[in-house]
Parts: sequence; C-alpha cells; structure tokens
Amino acid sequence: MDLRETAPAAFYEKQDILNAEIQTTQELSKVPTEMKTWLSSDKNIMVTELKSNGNEDAAFQVETSASDKDKANTPITAENTADSVTVTRSTRNKAPDNPQSHVSKAALSTKIIGADDITAASDHEAGKGTLEFTLKAGETVYIVTSVGGGGRTYHNDMTLWEGAAEPAADAQELLDSVADEGAVAALNDARKSWWKDFWSASYVDLGTEDENLSKVQKYYYGAQYLLGSSTKEGKVAPGIYALWHTTDSGWWNSDYHLNYNFMSAFYGANSSNRTELSLPGIEALLGFVPEGQRRAGSVEELKRIKADFVEAKIAKGDIDPEKGIENALLYPVGIGPWGMTLDNNYHNEALNASYNSYLFTQYYDYTMDDEF
Repeated sequence: MDLRETAPAAFYEKQDILNAEIQTTQELSKVPTEMKTWLSSDKNIMVTELKSNGNEDAAFQVETSASDKDKANTPITAENTADSVTVTRSTRNKAPDNPQSHVSKAALSTKIIGADDITAASDHEAGKGTLEFTLKAGETVYIVTSVGGGGRTYHNDMTLWEGAAEPAADAQELLDSVADEGAVAALNDARKSWWKDFWSASYVDLGTEDENLSKVQKYYYGAQYLLGSSTKEGKVAPGIYALWHTTDSGWWNSDYHLNYNFMSAFYGANSSNRTELSLPGIEALLGFVPEGQRRAGSVEELKRIKADFVEAKIAKGDIDPEKGIENALLYPVGIGPWGMTLDNNYHNEALNASYNSYLFTQYYDYTMDDEF
C-alpha cells in the first residue's frame, strides 16, 4: 500500500486578527481549496468564501443544523426554499410562571451565491438543512448565513416580546438582503473599514528583541481583538464566556459575575481609547438598579448575607427593621442582562454594586463626560 494515498490532505488554518477572518487551505472532495470566513461588522451575517484551486469541478454539500441532543426541552425546526435552508432552536423556560421570564429563539438561514445548480433540502425532525451544489474549477462561491432572533424572543406566555421579530422571518429577511456578489463585497468593505477604525484607535510597539515584551504586545492585541469581537455599544454585554459557548450550560451560567470577572472584560477598554466598548457593561449594571434597591430595602434579603450581623445592626439602630437600608443597592454575585438574576447568592460579598462602580468611574475619568 502506498501510504501517500491514504495520508490526510494538507490543512492549514489561521485566525487573522488584523483582518478579522479565518483563513483556511485544505483539500475537499479531492480539490485543493481556500476559504475565508468572516462576520459582518453591523449585521448578523457570516460569509465563507470558498475558492477552488483545482482543475476539475466537484460536488459539495453545506449543512446548517441545530443540535438535537435535547429536543424535548429545546425544540428545533428546519425548512427550506428552492435555494436556502433555515433552522431554529429555542431555549427552555425554567420559570414559566414568572412574568419577567422569557424564551429565546434563534434561527440560521443559509444560501450559496455564485453556484448555479443548487439543491436545497431540509429534515424538520433532525433540525437540519442541506445545500448541494457544484464548485467549478478555479471559481469562488459565497456561503452566506444569517442569524435571526436571539435575546428575549417570547414572554413567559409565549407572546412575542415587544420589538422582537419572529426569528425565522428575521433571518430570512437578512439573507434576502445579500442578493449577489456585489452585496457580499459591500458587506466585506464595511467590515474592513470598521476593523481599520478599531485598530487605529490605539497601538503599542514594544519591539521584538525582548521575548517577554513581545509576549505582552501579542497579549495586548489578542485581548483587544476579543474585546472588539464580543462587545459593542447598544448591544447586550458579554458574560463570562462572552459569545464563545461550547455547551448549552456554561459554567456559572456565563453570567455577569460581579466579584471581578464581569468588570475585568472591560479593564482595557478606556485606557486603549475605546471607551464606548465599556458602555454595555454599564448598561447591564444600571438594568439591575430597581432589583438592587428592592434587595437593600428588604431586611429578609439582608439577613441572607449574615443574619446575626444584620440583627445587631437593627438593634443598634443602623438598619431600619422595616425598610432595611434605604437608597442603597444590594447586588448578588451573578446577575444577567435586563435586570435578571442568574446566581442568587452573595457568598459573603455584599459590596458587588459599589465594587463594580469601577466601570462608571473609569468611563468618566477617560471621557470627562459631565452629562454621563
């Protein structure tokens, strides 16, 4: 046996943080190919540019799917049009009687631009859609996937949340907005411009002679890339694991852990001249103010931290036996967006609210924005 015939094809992949894209070279269907995968800077759209470097046409199949590991609790769907596929998946509401609870539903819609003979199919039960096409020798196709929904989609009674769109329709509308290669190019140009502005906000140059300083410089740019990839003004702040989840149940619910983890994501935002990137964190903290006030004004809640200490303070007259501590804020360790509580414990940490005022003081120190 000639081992060269069974050896895996050459594979190389690079995460290019300067251009914010994944670059891949590999052999697919016995054809040498190149891929570039990137995200739009202002729309929930992902594009994979697939180029053939071969001399023969090859048949390809693209699959878009939703995990079916727990269909009973996280329902999935799949459907297709003549040239696109759409899959959806919903979360489980563990507190359906709570009017503040919600169900989140997300949809993925995929199509191929640049191929002529596309066959679309879907398996509703498996939550899977497939697109078959021919990649012609030396040509490039664009695999476009849009994301609809997410966040708060439905109320606890499954009525649509105010301002939310039906995820599948949302994803399909986004997909339809990318009609041809010109639309892909326009998205790409806008993306490159956004990242150029992002990288132009600040820089460090520690040289390459000192190995340790070189590592610090690499860390600086890597950390900035993660920040730019996970937080944006006007959007929901990232949790502990930001956007990068590999399971349905991230540790600590990937919440806003207020004993330092949450604020640490924004440590470098202001000092690197990207003050607006810390605003989602500030909004998340402000969103919990009403609940924080309720907790501070509840003697029962205060006693959850340390009952004998609170009783002593009441006896001393420092805490009102009926009103608790008025005009104060008490935050648990783990909060979430929209005033949610995800880890309803204090772990003897009663200063989470004031501790996280760091985000406010830093933003003001760097902007001197009196209105803020």
